[in-house]
Amino acid sequence: MIRPLLAAAILLSACASEYPEVGKGGSISGKIHYHGSALGSMTRPALRASASIAFPPVGQPNAIMIVDQPDLMATLPGDGLTYELLWLKPYHYKVTAQIVDLDQPNQDYSMLPLGGFPDYCTLPRDNEGLVNVTKTTPTEGTDFTIYDLAGTSDPCTENLCPQSGKATMRVVVKSSRKAAPNDRLRVALFQSLPADLPSSLRIVIGADLSFPTVVTDNTLPPGRYVFANACLDIGGDSGTGRCTDEDVEVSYSAPQAPIEFPADRIVNLTADLDAKTFTFDGVEFPSGRDCPNSHP
Repeated sequence: MIRPLLAAAILLSACASEYPEVGKGGSISGKIHYHGSALGSMTRPALRASASIAFPPVGQPNAIMIVDQPDLMATLPGDGLTYELLWLKPYHYKVTAQIVDLDQPNQDYSMLPLGGFPDYCTLPRDNEGLVNVTKTTPTEGTDFTIYDLAGTSDPCTENLCPQSGKATMRVVVKSSRKAAPNDRLRVALFQSLPADLPSSLRIVIGADLSFPTVVTDNTLPPGRYVFANACLDIGGDSGTGRCTDEDVEVSYSAPQAPIEFPADRIVNLTADLDAKTFTFDGVEFPSGRDCPNSHP
């Protein structure tokens, strides 16, 4: 006869082997910071942090955390908000966060603060900026900053010198118009069409805009790009979609003669909103712009 205590020990041993201890991984955590002014005009701000296998997400995110608290405006611009995304399967993810105003459900999402790891410039790039999750170890220290205008005011958008192995787009936008504070200039570049998102998108608000202005992106993967567009969104009411009849735009469309963006080079373009022309002005070495670690 098996004694009760021995039977219990055998049962517990069987359970332990059938149901192994759950690993301590499956999570992403860090701090989210905020730099901008849009948060100050919100009456009920809420932050939504998420992890998805792609950006923009296809369907529901793989993990989500929503923070709606009175001190959000004090926490984010200060020491930052600690976040944690749980119950993730081992994989690599895009981590993003956006701030919305719950009292204004119909806001233009292109004006709302947005950010992602490690920065806005890397966020739209496939196979870059991915956060790895394992079963055994939590992924910690995944810190990043949220910026206004859907992330396009991130300082990473202002550097002319190409990142290593990347190309820079430099667009001079000309116009005789005087931009109003509510206007917005959008410059978009596409590597292929149709596409859900442009390969590059830059937004300049009217309050910061005077012509001629220079718009840059120093993070472009080398290759051929078939379509570029510059749009002065009058009144800033067109979102991130195509310009309307009241707006002013010009495009470079050349599927048969795409623009080549070589690695470690600066590609110069000019968008003239008055003349309705978008021209390719040539490629230059970054050494001519006093870029560090560049070569002729």
